[in-house]
Amino acid sequence: WKVVENFLPLKRKDQNSGEPTSSGVTWSFAAGSNLSTSTSIKAQKESKKNLNKFYKELRTLKTVNMAGRQFGDEGLFFLAESLAYNKSAEEVDFSGNAITAAGIEAFDGILQINTALKTLNLSGNIIGDEGAKCLSDILIENVGIQKLFLNSTNIGDEGAKAISDLLKKNKTIRIVQLSNNTIEYS
Repeated sequence: WKVVENFLPLKRKDQNSGEPTSSGVTWSFAAGSNLSTSTSIKAQKESKKNLNKFYKELRTLKTVNMAGRQFGDEGLFFLAESLAYNKSAEEVDFSGNAITAAGIEAFDGILQINTALKTLNLSGNIIGDEGAKCLSDILIENVGIQKLFLNSTNIGDEGAKAISDLLKKNKTIRIVQLSNNTIEYS
């Protein structure tokens, strides 16, 4: 109820009768029913504004920290394109952004041509084995990335095998972190 109190509209008194009146917003407890269309439109505009800000940041800075911004797969597709044009970013942190295996495909065609990027952090995203395989296929031809952080990404044995195959072919990657995944000893 404390949370609900923060969102309830203020009650105003009718100037004629002195009775409390509602602000015209209808509240219910059904999922998603309390969002008016103007609220959702404002949220969409705010999301686009943030993505544009992140896009500009990604195109100009040497070290880009996008950790925990929760932009997901769609946001990554939008932001990854800026990496193709950025010849100065050496470290990019996309950790904790709800990126899945489908989102990793956003790097296809981007990481193959970007040689300035030295560190890529995707920790805390649930890319799983499929995402690890996709990323491995993309990074085989990359000659820039030296550090790859994939901690807590739900990678299992199949994903670990794909990364091991990548390391046999790509000699520029020097550090790979795979802590807190579901990789078995074998």
